[in-house]
Amino acid sequence: MKAFGINDRTPVEPELKYIEKWLTSYDFSLELILEACKRTMDRLHKPRFEYADGILQKWASQNVHHLEDVRALDS
Repeated sequence: MKAFGINDRTPVEPELKYIEKWLTSYDFSLELILEACKRTMDRLHKPRFEYADGILQKWASQNVHHLEDVRALDS
């Protein structure tokens, strides 16, 4: 939530489902999730779980497991 600049509330059910998906289904580290949230905020300037999920879905399909993998895709 802090990565999205949301400090005044706890996540609601749909947001929790995204977070659970990222942690369990994709088995991503918090580091990768935070990078997707950062990229979402850099691009949209507002928190969008759907957008971050799109980034993470793409990374999952590309077998990304570490930030080094993301950097390799970026270059």
